[in-house]
Amino acid sequence: MYLIRAATAKDMQNVEKLTELVFNDTFVRDVIEKEEEFDFENARLLFDESGKLASTVFIIPRKMYFEGKILELGGIGGVATDPAFRGKGYANFLMQDAILNMKKRKFDLSILYPFKVEYYAKFGYRDINIPFGVIKTDIDLKISNKYEIRDADLLEKKDIKELERIYNEFCKNLIGPIKRTKIYWQQKFEKNKKLREKFFIARKNNEICGYLILDRIKLNWQDETFKLKITECIWDKKEIEAKDDLVKAAIIYAARQGFKKLFFDKFQGFDIEFAKEPDENDFTEHKNLKYIKMYKILNWTSLLNKIKPVFNNRLNGKNFDKVIKIIHSENDLQGKIKIMFLKTGNILEMDEGIFIKMLLGLKKYEGVNLQSEEIELLHFLFPEKLPVFFDFDYL
Repeated sequence: MYLIRAATAKDMQNVEKLTELVFNDTFVRDVIEKEEEFDFENARLLFDESGKLASTVFIIPRKMYFEGKILELGGIGGVATDPAFRGKGYANFLMQDAILNMKKRKFDLSILYPFKVEYYAKFGYRDINIPFGVIKTDIDLKISNKYEIRDADLLEKKDIKELERIYNEFCKNLIGPIKRTKIYWQQKFEKNKKLREKFFIARKNNEICGYLILDRIKLNWQDETFKLKITECIWDKKEIEAKDDLVKAAIIYAARQGFKKLFFDKFQGFDIEFAKEPDENDFTEHKNLKYIKMYKILNWTSLLNKIKPVFNNRLNGKNFDKVIKIIHSENDLQGKIKIMFLKTGNILEMDEGIFIKMLLGLKKYEGVNLQSEEIELLHFLFPEKLPVFFDFDYL
């Protein structure tokens, strides 16, 4: 009989060995264990009947900005089973345990990057593709003289403090980005010291007013080849032109390094005039470990209470509860949503995944069997505007 429990300090050496064996990566030791949010309770372990560690799942607590509100996220990562114990359903048992654990702890949503969409769909997770664009690097560009764009191979600690400030100001009223901790920024500093990322910083009158990060994207854990991607671009909202110069600097750098293309995630306000829509080849080249995200609702009451003020604001101060009622139900981990229009009594049912896409601004309701005023109401409540998705740390 197997045993599932939280990790202890004594377990972690074996946990590190197992995850490094499976992922060929030391992220548990280098990242997870160093985080402020790390708690042994978040490392869920399964031991076989002989007492040997067979499988791991990590719960990674995060906070997500949602138009001025903060949602509690339970990230899932490090889902690994020792090759000697595969085929016994151990990871399934651990995933069920992790979901129950997160529900008890009142996380609003769970989020993960899947190695296989079909696998996590069994547990009620629903996938979203992150919209992306492509820039061909064989173009003539000239950076304006308005900003000093510095290729910051080695960041200084004083720079990190300013980057943190700009990030928080940029993200707080948006949907999607993660609220970061002090430890995160310290790790960003350490990562840059090892030249694992490429930073470009925009200054004006010697003050930092924006930054851009270029990172390597891999198709899978073992892949040694990579593509270049703009994984983050933030600017002081009074200095939007800094964004253009930062992007130009990144393109020039990518071209000099021999990359014919540069990828980037699309989000509202991040318009690049010389970008193009991806074609079939671009999709093949870009498809990577972080291309798809999956979400699951964990605690509907908590989530609804946090997003109601946002809905009221979108309805110009009208009381959301007097207009519609939204009900979440779950059967065998599969979530469903009912939207009841209180004026007409009409009921709209949808898969939880459709609702999450609408909530995140990735999808506009386009169904049938609703009155025009009801469809208009849904468009007010769930405006289609691309959210900001920055990498979920190491995941």
